[in-house]
Order: sequence, then structure tokens, then C-alpha cells
Amino acid sequence: MTRTRLALIGFGTVGQGFTEILAERGELLAARHGLELSIVAVSDFNRGSVYRREGFDPRALLDAADDLEKIEADATGWDALTTIRQSGADAVAELSFTDLATGEPALTHVREALARGMDVVTTNKGPIALRFAELRALGAANGAGIGVEGTVMSGTPTLALGTGLLASAGVTRIQGILNGTTNYMLTRMEAGLDFAAALDEAQHEGYAEADPSGDVDGIDAAGKVVILANLVMDAPIAMDDVARQGIRDVSAADVAAASAAGERWKLIGSVERAPGGGVVASVRPQRVALSHPLAGIGGATNACTFTTELLGDVTIVGPGAGRLATGYALVEDLIALRGGR
Repeated sequence: MTRTRLALIGFGTVGQGFTEILAERGELLAARHGLELSIVAVSDFNRGSVYRREGFDPRALLDAADDLEKIEADATGWDALTTIRQSGADAVAELSFTDLATGEPALTHVREALARGMDVVTTNKGPIALRFAELRALGAANGAGIGVEGTVMSGTPTLALGTGLLASAGVTRIQGILNGTTNYMLTRMEAGLDFAAALDEAQHEGYAEADPSGDVDGIDAAGKVVILANLVMDAPIAMDDVARQGIRDVSAADVAAASAAGERWKLIGSVERAPGGGVVASVRPQRVALSHPLAGIGGATNACTFTTELLGDVTIVGPGAGRLATGYALVEDLIALRGGR
């Protein structure tokens, strides 16, 4: 069994969730998958940066999460790029904040790691929605892999299903509830709240940010549609190719009218093969019949339906966010990239 040395870029919710999994299940991962994981470096803009050649006890990192530099280390104060360049890590987990306009700073971090032959696992949609083909080629040229399961539906293995078991089934369309915040809001509006009250509740529960535009305007879901199109359908579309409409204009009266007609509002991200070639992609609120595979998905849960030539519709349902759920996506990718080595 070979130890995999990891550098974490970012130590927020996802990084801490992954570290918690490692603390609780590290021995199981080693025994079951031949995957001995050791965090040798962590760099976080707000929490500090630490490096130890022999690796850290994951529990010690969690105990020092608010101020990493208070734990014993061989070096402190490295920025993200210095960490990638000097940590000697075999793999980098890129977990910084998401920017779907530029992909930065994550895009630079991922490029640097792949150029150095380091495997990369990431839950960051920015680089993957904007530059996946380039990054995959860069990794291949340097003997490095890139794992991106956590960019769509958190740790629910949506991309693994679409690019793996369903790859030969002939996927012709993908439809998904890809944003938990808006699904939660629409569920609460069906219970009688108006848009403003549902948003206020979503923010109070921690589902929506202070600036909720990425969710309610469909930007987050559009990024995931691009990733699904690129990876599952091999369609090189960009963010501008996704026709996008959020849920701001869905009123309580609209929701009530749908309920009276035996239907339900959902924000659906979709990509479908066009008759003349290429694909058509969109994110928009839709009224769906209660018999629709996605109609029964309530609250902050996510779901994705693959329409295939051989199997018909195949739907996967699971969490689209969460500390442990998203942290587990990194475990899935590391097993695929480095398990058994």
C-alpha cells in the first residue's frame, strides 16, 4: 500500500467535512481500497496555512480549524501556490470559493497542480464549467488525473453514473433538480409562503447566502448543466450557451395554480441532444406533472434523470450539499484516481 500525500487548498465546510471522514474512516479506506491518505499541507486564506512532512492527525486539524497555525508544523504562512509547489503532495484538493465568471483563483491552482503531475480532486464548479477540456488535457500530458464528482450533486455519484455505467446506454437527455436552495424555496412556497418569505427562511436555515443570486437566478444550476453536458454528453458548451431563467418571477399564485392542476413547480436544469446535432441546454422553472420523476423531490434534495436509448429514464436522488456529503465526493474521486496503487 502506498501513502497518498494530500494538500488541501481551502479548509471551509468541505475541507473540514473531508477531514472528519478521514478521521473516522481512514483505516477503513486503507483496508478496503488500498488508499492510505495523509494530509501534509493545508492552505486557507482566512484560517492560515500549515505544512508537516510527516502529515497531520486529522483530528488535530479539526481542533485547530479556526486558526491552523496554532498547531505544530514544519512550515506556516504559505499561500496556495507555494503550498502546491513546495508540499511534495501527490494530490491536491482544490476547495476554494467558486467563481463561475472567471474560475479564479481555483483555475490557477488546478492548472499549477496538473502541470506538476499532481492529481487534482475538486468540488469547485468554476474551473470545471469553464475549462474542463483544457484541464483534462493538461493532466493527461503530465500523467495526472482530475476528479470532479463533487461539482454536481455533492457526493451523490451523478457524474460517475452518467460517465460510467450509463456511458453505453445512449444518454439523449439529462434533466435535474440541481440546486437545493431553490428546490427548498419552491417546496415552502407550495406550503403557502411567498417568494420573499421562502427566501428569508432559506437564508435562516443556511441554504441561501446573503446574496442569493447565484441560486435564485439559476447561475449555480447553469454551471452544473454545463458540466453534465461536457462530461456525460461530450458536448463542449459554455455558460453562455445555457438559456437561463431563475425563480424570482414565480409567485405564490403561480404555485397555487399549479397545485390546483395537479402539477408542481421545479427549477429544472436540462441538456438534450438536438435533432440536427449538438445539444440544447437550459435552466428554467417548469410546471411538471406529479407523475414526472422529479416531481416528488422536495426540500433541499437534488435529483437527476438520465434519459437513455436502452434503459429509458434512470433517476438518481441524493443530497446536493452538506459538510459530509460534499466531503465524501473527494473520497469517491480519490478512490477512483489512487485507490489500490
